[in-house]
Amino acid sequence: MLKELECGFQCSMNDTNVDLSSLNMFAAVASHSSFRKAAIELAMPVATLSRKISKLEDTLGTQLFQRTTRTVILTEMGKKLLEDTTDPLSKLDRAIARATHQPDTISGLVKIATTYTLAETNILPLLPKLRRDWPEIRVQILLDEDVVDIRTERVDFAVRAGELQDPSLIARKICTHRFIRYTTPHMQNQPDPGFVTYGKMLRDSNLPAVEVKDIRMVLKLVLANQGEAWLPDALCHDYERRGDLIRITGAKIFAFNVSLVFGSKKFIPKRVRYVMDAIIEHANQFSRLSQDYQMTEPAH
Repeated sequence: MLKELECGFQCSMNDTNVDLSSLNMFAAVASHSSFRKAAIELAMPVATLSRKISKLEDTLGTQLFQRTTRTVILTEMGKKLLEDTTDPLSKLDRAIARATHQPDTISGLVKIATTYTLAETNILPLLPKLRRDWPEIRVQILLDEDVVDIRTERVDFAVRAGELQDPSLIARKICTHRFIRYTTPHMQNQPDPGFVTYGKMLRDSNLPAVEVKDIRMVLKLVLANQGEAWLPDALCHDYERRGDLIRITGAKIFAFNVSLVFGSKKFIPKRVRYVMDAIIEHANQFSRLSQDYQMTEPAH
């Protein structure tokens, strides 16, 4: 809209560059038929306003107002300029208002990229609270085991585990997931239990391995007595309490930080910030429960 407006004046006025703020001042004086009333609306001295309008007239090379001691009257060229600029200026004002205030509304879509496991442990549990407290917020979760480009996919933020690879993004740590080696009571004493792995890093080269790029499927295979695996304790607490899974003592433990990843601290809409804060709060509560569990868990 701004380009259209500038083009309109440049084309009709011999490529003259017109200050947009001067046009707003001109419109205010024309609306009130008074420099004094327009100056009050614009919160500026009358002398400054008069000087700005005179400069606009000099720039355009035409008189816009007939001034007397009592009245301010538009000239014919002033009337034409007002007709040509009123609609574009009002549309521009509305567009700026929408762009300014929209990020502050607690409604609309929040798009999150993450993995199945991180969604299950860090996002899904807080959805009922979001629906209850902010029913006008809609959450869309983009599930992918690979790292998603949040800019290309127009994602508000991501929930990721591990180190941040893109230095242009911002990562805020929310918790730590520990990958602990688990088995089932049935497989605990098997001489050749086999191994199920999520990736090459979480594997045991001494055991035959099945590699699955889905941590939930790794968990299901372990529960089905198909082998041992390193699994996130955040996903396994309930299974441990029931006795379905047991930890293998003496095995190495891997730790991965879980972070919110986003593009800018400065321009985060309130609806997005609220969801981020809810995820942080849930992660803090879960971390405390996890610590309590680790202190009271039985030794194996």
